[in-house]
Amino acid sequence: MSGAVDPAAEARADRRVVLTALTVMVALVLFGVGFASLFAATNCRRLEPDLLAAPQPATVGAAARDLLVAAGAPPAAVDTVEARHGTVTAAVRLPLRAPLRLGPAPVGVGSVVVTGDGAAVVAADATVVAAASFRDDVTVVGDGVAVYALVVGNTRTGQVDALRPLVLGADGLEGGACVDTSAVGSPLAFLHDAREGQLLGLRTDEDGSEAVLELRDHVRGRVWAPAVTQPRAPAGLQGSRTSGALGPDVALLARRIADTDDVDAGALRAFGRTDGTLRWELDAATVRAALPAPLATADAVRLEVTHVGADRARLVAFPDVAPDAPLPRPTFGPLGDLQPLDRRAVTLDVALADGALTRAEDAVGRDGPARDTLRADLATAGVPVDDALPTADGTWLLVGDLLVRLGG
Repeated sequence: MSGAVDPAAEARADRRVVLTALTVMVALVLFGVGFASLFAATNCRRLEPDLLAAPQPATVGAAARDLLVAAGAPPAAVDTVEARHGTVTAAVRLPLRAPLRLGPAPVGVGSVVVTGDGAAVVAADATVVAAASFRDDVTVVGDGVAVYALVVGNTRTGQVDALRPLVLGADGLEGGACVDTSAVGSPLAFLHDAREGQLLGLRTDEDGSEAVLELRDHVRGRVWAPAVTQPRAPAGLQGSRTSGALGPDVALLARRIADTDDVDAGALRAFGRTDGTLRWELDAATVRAALPAPLATADAVRLEVTHVGADRARLVAFPDVAPDAPLPRPTFGPLGDLQPLDRRAVTLDVALADGALTRAEDAVGRDGPARDTLRADLATAGVPVDDALPTADGTWLLVGDLLVRLGG
């Protein structure tokens, strides 16, 4: 025997079911939107710079010297450096958490540009006239008329997930157009060099095919991008196994050579910097012939471009890591000296006119022998510097977040 049915109670139950279903549906939609916005957001959002609101003046005279001593330079070592390179005349605390490199700024804009986790433009009197910092983990590289803010996805391969030029001008720093190189359908990007307002890198499809060497600037974006045939490998290995650098007239690209390669050509290539035309290339056998035994007969040899000058370049060659070992970090390049040079490395001198290879005694750093000599002299004197740069306005020393000018 069944009881009487209450239509009002059934209606209330139905409404509760409908409201519960609507609540669950709205919650799922909101979760999906939030999840998508978090994981599908463009990396360009991370490259919005916070600009310095007002110039930051320098400390001068004896007080500037005291700042250098307080930064860890022994007074006796400072005396030695001043005798060789000029008196400490100015110093300024940079508005950056992790400055890394010094480079020349454009004439009329500043004397030096500092890059690292941001960028700072410093005038001849050591005043910081412009600076850009970032809330997220961003790396800034380059010098000259434009530097480049990068989201670096992997330092071992040099993979760049987004890039934005920061243009140095009389009105300070101005952000250019951002390129999201991790977007679906976009070729992956791997950084090789940045200097004088330009950026050099390898671009490949996700499977490592369709590789091109790309030169960019802040005006045209891609300047040139000739195709480069590479041995088959995933994109990340293509980035890790290649190395490149810009010179005054030539861009040099080197790749790892191995017995398992399915192509022998293109172990070392030289391209015209202005138009990207191939000047010459050397095959793997030619490079191996210039190496001493047993390196010449090693199963796999890594090649890293260390410096490209006006007439000659330097290259280091060393055995590759085991197949099951982590990929090595670059020793040279715009991301910094991420690991010491392999003790088994051999240095080759490259004639840029025809690619002739000869043995050399010492590897030259990416900024050339003059900068190497200056850094070595400062280290010998006992002044710990992260970087140093001679300019017409004086010699600049980077010590942590302190920038110091000698002479001028």
